[in-house]
Amino acid sequence: MPDPATDPSAGLEEIRKMLESQEERLARLEAYLGLAPLSPLSAQGANESAATAEPGAKNGERFELRFGEFGLAWVGGIIFILGIIFLMAYMFSLGHEIAGSLLGFVSALGLFFLARLWEESIPYVSRLTGFGSLVLLYYSTVRLHFFSSAPLIPSHCVELILLVGAVSLMLFISIRRNSQPTAFLAIFFGMTTAILMDSTHITLSLVAAFSMVAVTMAMRWKWPVLAALAIPLAYGVHLAWLLGNPLMGRPLGAVTEHQYSLIYLFCYAAIFACPTFFFTGDDTQESASIAQVLLNCLGFCGLQFLTVFALFREDFAGIYFAAALLLLVLAVLQWLATRQQFAPAFYASFGFMSLSAALYAHAGIPNAFLWLAFQSLLVVTMALWFRSKMLVVINSLIFISILVAYLFVSATLDAANFSFALVAHASARVMNWQKERLTLHTRTMRNVYLLIAFVFMMYALYHALPLHFRSLGWTGAAIVYFLLSLALRNIKYRWMAVAALLIAVLNLFLSDLRYLDPLFRFVAFLFLGIIAVFISLFYSKLKRFLATGEPEDGT
Repeated sequence: MPDPATDPSAGLEEIRKMLESQEERLARLEAYLGLAPLSPLSAQGANESAATAEPGAKNGERFELRFGEFGLAWVGGIIFILGIIFLMAYMFSLGHEIAGSLLGFVSALGLFFLARLWEESIPYVSRLTGFGSLVLLYYSTVRLHFFSSAPLIPSHCVELILLVGAVSLMLFISIRRNSQPTAFLAIFFGMTTAILMDSTHITLSLVAAFSMVAVTMAMRWKWPVLAALAIPLAYGVHLAWLLGNPLMGRPLGAVTEHQYSLIYLFCYAAIFACPTFFFTGDDTQESASIAQVLLNCLGFCGLQFLTVFALFREDFAGIYFAAALLLLVLAVLQWLATRQQFAPAFYASFGFMSLSAALYAHAGIPNAFLWLAFQSLLVVTMALWFRSKMLVVINSLIFISILVAYLFVSATLDAANFSFALVAHASARVMNWQKERLTLHTRTMRNVYLLIAFVFMMYALYHALPLHFRSLGWTGAAIVYFLLSLALRNIKYRWMAVAALLIAVLNLFLSDLRYLDPLFRFVAFLFLGIIAVFISLFYSKLKRFLATGEPEDGT
């Protein structure tokens, strides 16, 4: 046997045998794993491409290929469809209405068959031609009656039936093909039909009907985006009607008669609230559901304001009470049906804003602030029921804004002063009582409410009591706060009691010594001195009381 160390050919033979053995092992491993072996040509091509192509070039080539394949196809398709439309318009301008209509319907039919023919082989071109056929079908149907001096179909009613039939055919195709874009195209043309009819009750009834269709399809076939896109379409058509339908060539200006249009607005709001009742918690539906709720609330409240401002100024309070009732009912139903966080909070927020406007219109200033204070307590209660930290924060900001507005724009009203103080106290206690229902730490907001309650209680007593009873009134408030601290085991009420007592002492020396009669001065000093002594005894026994009793609530 030759020695590999002295015979080079023997060494090469040994290496060849080792490589063959390794290849045989790799082949058995690939067969066991079910992998196809890599051909030399493909391996060589892969190595060359990896060595020569840069990542930037790959991305650029990929974008170029996609744009060339899909983008140019859509650009060319849109230009082709516009070309047919322009040719139809030219033929109509020459007085060839029949030939123009035939061109449109034949082109639509031809594109439809091409879409069916290319459905398997060129799917993206098939979708393009399918959309084009539907656009041409609707446009050709519109030109049978509208935008022509001598329409082929003079009857408005017959044209309405044909347009609704064309839209219904599109809806049928969207269901057969499970196509949400086709369904949106049908809803868009349905809303366009409503504008073309240019008659109040026909237009607004069509908007309500197609809104219902969009919502039903969104719930039935899990198309949340369809419902979200239908909302601005519906409210946009209603806005166009409210402005006099300038899209049909009329001058821009609000309509002069309400024609019961608010009924349709309330119907839209109720219809578009339906999809979120069936929210399943799917992350893919969450963003669309949030968009639905926000668009519905903004569209309803915005158009309601414009309608009331233009047509119902004398019925401002009643309409806003009705809107608040609708939105709050929707909030409660949303919570009971889904236990969501965002939908009930949004509806409740807009509902309480409508209620605030109604209270302002009904009671006027300053009496409205009395009711707004108690409304704030209702908001806090509903927020805790909904477990909505967002609603709690929003209500806190609104409550502070109402207080600022009251202090700067309203005359002082004793009932409102005490209402703000009592409501702030009650809100803090309710939030502390039900703090475990919220995922938000509410300590800061409770402190803010307690501070507001204390300041307004002092403010209310200052304005409500005569000069010679102010110190006594603030001393009485200190007693009440001490009793509350004992009953609730809450140190913050002792701080408030001490602060009230200090205010009473300052007022006693700064004001009462100069202005009070000797008899009232004696009573004030005696009463305040006795209370101070009792409070001193209270503090002397406080440590022993806390040691033997339950731990107090310092939150």
